Amino acid sequence: MQPMRLATRKREEPDLDITPMIDITFLLLIFFLVATRIDSTASAKLPEARHGVSTQSARAVHFTVLGAADLPEVFTSSAMSPESRLSAASEEALRAAVESHAQSVVQAHPEIDRILVFAAKDTPSRQVSLVTSAAAKTGLPLFIAVIEQREGDQ
Repeated sequence: MQPMRLATRKREEPDLDITPMIDITFLLLIFFLVATRIDSTASAKLPEARHGVSTQSARAVHFTVLGAADLPEVFTSSAMSPESRLSAASEEALRAAVESHAQSVVQAHPEIDRILVFAAKDTPSRQVSLVTSAAAKTGLPLFIAVIEQREGDQ
């Protein structure tokens, strides 16, 4: 007697259609992009610095930045006196004033080899960036420090 031959069926691999999953992913992405409000004036709480590099302030151009509604208040010294305040009507004018001051100080004092920017802890990063980008055009190394602004300071 001969053994009975059984017909073997080819096993079909199950198809997994991922098109609906991709559609849902893109719908969620679009939803979150449209529903999210980006606040450019928000200030970030940064942790305390554990490691840092000290720098000599005697050989530096100083800028102090205090946050304000539209334009930051920028001073050309850490004393923040009214005489050292850079006044400007627009962002472009403020950039030009910062760059001009930095260039003139560097030309008048060749021993200056760095730029120090002091920013109040509640100053929005956009306003600090406005000052640092203008000051950096001198080509000197840039150091940024966060300061605590006391009630009487302005």
